Amino acid sequence: MNIFNTIKKDIIDIVNTVFVSTNSAFYSTLDEYCTDIVVEFPNNPEYGDISTNIAMVLAKPLRSSPRAIAEKLLPHISMLKYIKKVEIAGSGFINMTLNVDFWINFIKQVIILGESYGDNNIGGGEKVNIEYVSANPTGPLHIGHARGAIVGDAMASILSKCGYDVTREYYINDSGKQIDRLVESFFIRYKQELGINAELGDDHYPGQYLVDFAKEFIKENSDKYVRVNEREALSELRSVVVDGMMKMIRDDLKLLKIQHDIFTSEQHDIINQGKLNEAMDILNKANLLYRGILDKPKGEAAEDWEPSEQLIMKTTLFGDETDRPILRSDGSTTYFSSDIAYHYDKIKRGFSRMIVPLGADHIGYAKRLEVIVDALSNNCAKFKVLIMQMVNLLENGKSVKMSKRTGNFLTLRDVIEELGSDILRFSMLMRKSDTIFDLDFIKIREQSKDNLLFYIQYAHTRCVSVLNNAYDVHAIHTNELAIVEESITGNKKVSYICNINIKSMDLTALSHDIEISLIKKIALFPRILENSAINYEPHRIVYYLYDLAHSIHQLWVFGNNDRSMRFIQNDNVDLTRARIVLVYTAASVIGNALTLLSIHPMLEMW
Repeated sequence: MNIFNTIKKDIIDIVNTVFVSTNSAFYSTLDEYCTDIVVEFPNNPEYGDISTNIAMVLAKPLRSSPRAIAEKLLPHISMLKYIKKVEIAGSGFINMTLNVDFWINFIKQVIILGESYGDNNIGGGEKVNIEYVSANPTGPLHIGHARGAIVGDAMASILSKCGYDVTREYYINDSGKQIDRLVESFFIRYKQELGINAELGDDHYPGQYLVDFAKEFIKENSDKYVRVNEREALSELRSVVVDGMMKMIRDDLKLLKIQHDIFTSEQHDIINQGKLNEAMDILNKANLLYRGILDKPKGEAAEDWEPSEQLIMKTTLFGDETDRPILRSDGSTTYFSSDIAYHYDKIKRGFSRMIVPLGADHIGYAKRLEVIVDALSNNCAKFKVLIMQMVNLLENGKSVKMSKRTGNFLTLRDVIEELGSDILRFSMLMRKSDTIFDLDFIKIREQSKDNLLFYIQYAHTRCVSVLNNAYDVHAIHTNELAIVEESITGNKKVSYICNINIKSMDLTALSHDIEISLIKKIALFPRILENSAINYEPHRIVYYLYDLAHSIHQLWVFGNNDRSMRFIQNDNVDLTRARIVLVYTAASVIGNALTLLSIHPMLEMW
């Protein structure tokens, strides 16, 4: 339920009524102008509750001045049942003041909708693939993986709530030399734990995690794999080691409250299934492949370049800066060919929109991946890269160092155990993902209004305390506030109203400007949700929650200074009930929005 869309639709219906009868050609062009029509809260409350630029947008197609158009629309807009007053401002803005009944009915609808408040269908059931994390299974996840994991997971939830058919996917890079080195590293640790002399090379993985894995492995397998040919042992251990690493990664992601719908194996699902050959057939039929020698790239890594004839794709036809090799002169595949095969597989599975969070160090791949999707889908599928900038770990302003290659790095599990998943998730979502972020272990746990999570959670717990107190007030013991929930937080049970029979309740007492202001803030949530989905920016929800929390805190302080504005009025049951409903609604929106981001709304502060 988006009030802005509802009002916009009503006004466009009026436009059809007023102008189509005298200008039938205008009706066929109206749709192309609708996206420019804005219905919003005015910056200055003196201009009313709602403002629209519709008269200015329609000036060109109607060949009239915005003010003249507005003057024709005004009498019809004033007839809408929820309009209290309507005026023209400046050269043609239309400002509307809504009656109190509109806001009261809105609050009732929010409560009736419950968790589904904000649901919309802008996605129209479109199949979307969000592939995130996809860390090489060569060791535990580190904090650098957390940002893409959390942003990808949040975007999946937001898009699902906006009507998209979302699949959350993890791509397992389980082929290639890095897996060979991993298996060799494990085998060396395995032999060392058995007392056999063996040394790691410079290109092996030295982390303690392989030592721990080897110790557990020996409990069930003893020296079985040193009693056979080493090449045979390494071949058999390949899937064992990858599965073990993936179990560790899955366990870490579970701590972060992240689950995927599907794990796609590069080796088993892409290479062994011949997906590259299928994709190359399509590209060849489209005359997008040729054999040739590329100029050596300047100023960039040239891992796929060689001064010999290669099989090359005409990626420049799709806006790439240079064509890209698919097969080397010896017939071996390039990194680019793996991307082709995998994204062909996504297209074949029916995804028309693909989203991938990538670290800023991989920004050069964004255009290449977009080219692949354009070429293989004949420009029908959309591809979006979400850039994840670096996260700097700090403690009291001092850097916390990490190094994956030496094994002396701070793992994702370390950070979760230090902060908790809620704090870590919120931290990664409170900034745009393409900006560098300093995460200070000390500051993120401060209990102050400068800490966004504390400020938002404090607003929610204040609402819960009001509901808890209302439950103890005899005047509120009616079937209108029907269900009481007991939740254990720490060692204490917190009882509060968790469901309201709203249909029979009289909320007309909600008429103060500060109460209406809070209702307006609640009304913004569906729009924020839509914009977050359209722009792939989950941080918009965090900022919205901060604004909503601010309005709740303002109302609380207002009541401290003016007894008549307190939530519970023992001598006025109707006013108390109305305000309890408002508090309940605000708490539910905060709770539902936090839950959407997989952050637990708190009943008491930590």
